[in-house]
Amino acid sequence: MKKLFHFKAIIIILSFISFCLSNTTAQTKIKVACVGNSITYGYGIASPATQSYPAQLQVLLDPTKWTVENFGVSARTMLKKGNLPYWNEPAYANAKAYLPNFVVIELGTNDAKTPNWDLHGKEFTSNYKEMINAFRNLPSKPDVWIGLVPPGQHISWTIRGNYLKDSVNSKKNRLLSNLELV
Repeated sequence: MKKLFHFKAIIIILSFISFCLSNTTAQTKIKVACVGNSITYGYGIASPATQSYPAQLQVLLDPTKWTVENFGVSARTMLKKGNLPYWNEPAYANAKAYLPNFVVIELGTNDAKTPNWDLHGKEFTSNYKEMINAFRNLPSKPDVWIGLVPPGQHISWTIRGNYLKDSVNSKKNRLLSNLELV
């Protein structure tokens, strides 16, 4: 079921990217930066370099026209005050320096850890907006997409399923509905 969810998400992303770039010149490769946590990085799979969703996205896109880079770092949070903020990672600076045309942000799972969410969850939306704007304000003016976190729960990591669904994804849904206003 998890693989089906990711496959559907990739198909939706591909369709939208193709639609948005129908007027792009063929001389320049279109760059996609995949920003996120272990889901983006490919934690727990045999070969993240070939099996992660950014690697699979590259396979699905024409490599003569598209370049997809994986800027995922396991266990990272969107929350600036979370236990391991993505903001402090070299991958964040590298993703911006890449000057992408598209950015796919998949952060939030680790924000649902009880200590992170209970102490700083109210800052989640403002932190997300800040990161979206940091990418949108790059010279490449990329389109920014945010992905909902997949359902799940990992009690030993204190990732609570109800936090993912009722808190993280509900805030992301509100953010998605107002993305043009960010």
